[in-house]
Amino acid sequence: MPSYKFTLNSFFLLALLAGQQAQADETLALKLDQQVISGTRTQRILIESPVRTEIISRQDIERSHARNIKEAISLLPGALLQKIHGKTGYEAWLQGVSANRVLVLIDNEPVSASTGSAVDLTQIGTGNISRIEVVKGATSALYGSNAMGGVINIITQQPAKPLTYSIQGDIGSFGDQNVDGNEIDAAQKSASGSISLLQDYWYGSVVFDLVDSDGFKPYEHAWDQKGPISQKSNAHIKVGITPDDSQEYFVGVDYYSEDTEFRETLLLPGRPERSKLEEADRLTFKAGANWWHDTWGDTQVRIFSELLRDTTNQDVRSSAHVDQERHAEIQTDKFTSQWDLPLGAEHTLTMGLEYEQQQLEQYAWTQTTPGNKIYIQELTKPSVDRSNTQFYFQDAYRINQRLEILPGFRIQDDSDFGDYFTPKINGRYNITDANARTQQFIRFGVGHGYRVPNLKERYFLFDHSQNGYKVIGNPDLDPETANSFQISWAITEPSLYYLDINLYLNKLKDLIDTTTVEYPNPGNGNLSIYSYTNIGRAMTRGAEITSYFTPHNDLKLTFNYSYLEAKNEITRQALNKRPRHQIKAGVDYQPDAGPLTLSLLGQSQSKAVYDSSRNLIAGSFVKFDLKANYQINQSLKLYVGIDNLTDEQRDFSIEHDLRPDEGRFTYLGIKWSNF
Repeated sequence: MPSYKFTLNSFFLLALLAGQQAQADETLALKLDQQVISGTRTQRILIESPVRTEIISRQDIERSHARNIKEAISLLPGALLQKIHGKTGYEAWLQGVSANRVLVLIDNEPVSASTGSAVDLTQIGTGNISRIEVVKGATSALYGSNAMGGVINIITQQPAKPLTYSIQGDIGSFGDQNVDGNEIDAAQKSASGSISLLQDYWYGSVVFDLVDSDGFKPYEHAWDQKGPISQKSNAHIKVGITPDDSQEYFVGVDYYSEDTEFRETLLLPGRPERSKLEEADRLTFKAGANWWHDTWGDTQVRIFSELLRDTTNQDVRSSAHVDQERHAEIQTDKFTSQWDLPLGAEHTLTMGLEYEQQQLEQYAWTQTTPGNKIYIQELTKPSVDRSNTQFYFQDAYRINQRLEILPGFRIQDDSDFGDYFTPKINGRYNITDANARTQQFIRFGVGHGYRVPNLKERYFLFDHSQNGYKVIGNPDLDPETANSFQISWAITEPSLYYLDINLYLNKLKDLIDTTTVEYPNPGNGNLSIYSYTNIGRAMTRGAEITSYFTPHNDLKLTFNYSYLEAKNEITRQALNKRPRHQIKAGVDYQPDAGPLTLSLLGQSQSKAVYDSSRNLIAGSFVKFDLKANYQINQSLKLYVGIDNLTDEQRDFSIEHDLRPDEGRFTYLGIKWSNF
């Protein structure tokens, strides 16, 4: 396609014209020496890790003005952001593997899925994020069920100075799609702030962020709002004590709150106008301890408890009452312990024990006249639960100066599915000497994935008889499995450039999908009855190219390309909503390493099969974002941006249009901090 050819040629042309090689300024540096943890569950330097780990750094988040994890993940090569069905949020697919098979963590602890299946990334703010680490492919040996397609691990900031503080805010406009019709009004307001203390024997931090949006209306005089009215807020408190250099104890509380209204016109006689309101809150408690010992290694213990409550109601404007309300509650509790035992400078054993339990309650009511509520149990019993105990083991062994291998396994004992053994092996081979200026190395990984059916898939009872169908859970489902193969070659001169080419193959079996178990007939009230069953086998394979180039200390070029083939191995048809080609590229320019930084980010996505059964094809699109940051003084920064610069927006009358929902969005913000 012309857009790909132009982008690729432009990238290499800029590289050839760059001239003198120079080390990047701190703001635009590649930072390949930063620590990561997700690939091995132990601290490793990014470039030296035997597990391919991709990072979205704090600097990336700051330069792109990302307000939530969805906006931050949009920078990730090969990541697909999809609207969550029936919700206003977004989920992430990795290497063509859908979101309910991708595990989302905050500091190695799971995030509850608002739908019971997939995590809404718009619910997680970036106010206290240090970095986001992503490991693609089956990682169940390290992280258990749900990590068949990979792991997104959000690492939070830790106090680093005696006193740090920051506060920032911005306002933005959707232009002629502002709900009130005034193009210059502030349709969205956001703010965040933090303060942290680090003393000799203790530390503490408080962080908040919030977004208040009026939404947007593509059609001026319509009731429909394709961008919802919403208020979303996050708050985090953490306190720790460090009696000496060998021990640490901490507790933390996180709270999330959301209030959203989505307006739509129903395709029913009379075209009734309806509001769908959602209120959600998530309360998370964390506590833990770390012990470090030169001989006996490092030990950590974590306790985690999270309660997610979600209430939605649907209200047709012409009625004098709320027509339907749904309540869901998910309680997750987890205990984790890990021991890292060094057996010399080149050999470390890691082993861990985990226990997790989860409980789900969900019900709804409808009313056709005020006060006449009909309660509907949406699970096959009032409350459903599951638990599991898991043990994992990993052996990090550097055989010689060039080769390190990382075998491991996990044994999971599930309350409903019994024992399961999940192995994996990763490795890294240095092609060049470790002290060479230009380094080349190969990473490889083979992993087995495993996903236990979630509680909704097993116990759901979703009655939409008024719309002609029901969805019924299946308690006899089997777990899904996957085999993942990854191999990558990388070459880098850490102060100048980095190029990584990754090839992958994911083979998935016993995939859970919905199927028709009963067609409309007089005996069932002329309803279509659907249920979940293990019918699927799928394959995703492809290549990912990740590259960074800093030819001058004031210029950084980024070019990422991903190629994806995704196929249903039973029907031999392409999997839906998975574009074959995707490009994410960017230019960061900081004139004379001064106070101004300009960033142009581009994304190109090829055509994709939207629905193979109906032969619907989604078209390609190209999208650009423009960002600017100006450091007024050491403490004060002004920033401005235009998201979707060319106003590339979907046609909402076309179901199979995968272009962005949001049109052009212009905003202005200011930040005050002492770091």
